[in-house]
Amino acid sequence: MSFKELLIINLSLFGAYLIDSSIISFVNQSFVEISTVYLVFFYWSYAAPQQFTLALVILSGILLDFLTASFIGTHTLIFIFFSLVFRSYAYRLRLFSHLQIALIIALLSSIGFTFKYLFIYPEGYLYSKLIFNFFSTIIFWPLIFGICRYLRRHYAYTIK
Repeated sequence: MSFKELLIINLSLFGAYLIDSSIISFVNQSFVEISTVYLVFFYWSYAAPQQFTLALVILSGILLDFLTASFIGTHTLIFIFFSLVFRSYAYRLRLFSHLQIALIIALLSSIGFTFKYLFIYPEGYLYSKLIFNFFSTIIFWPLIFGICRYLRRHYAYTIK
């Protein structure tokens, strides 16, 4: 993987983090938790499972941990788990419809959300956040998929 592709993937994750934080600060509701970072990560794991290496996953997780001021390894563990799932099932998932993929990604996002809040930050865990996260993931997946696909096709030529 070239430096340009590495930069595009990490910049897209950083952009997703900025979108997450701006939505949370703009809406200012306790139940709003949209995981666009997870959606962008899911896209890169789904679209390029062989090129999205474990070193890149760990680097992205640690950078996100520094950005969010969370414990070192919080996002890294979640990203490693998701990376292993997508590395194992990425080509099988391509046989499913877009709605089925959105449901699977919403389920995985809910698992990551539960790990993050129930085990790491238990004071911030609300079931309303989990439900909102599940349905917002289903709704926003086609949009994130389209944006990341555009970035991959127009700026990262060698990622297949």
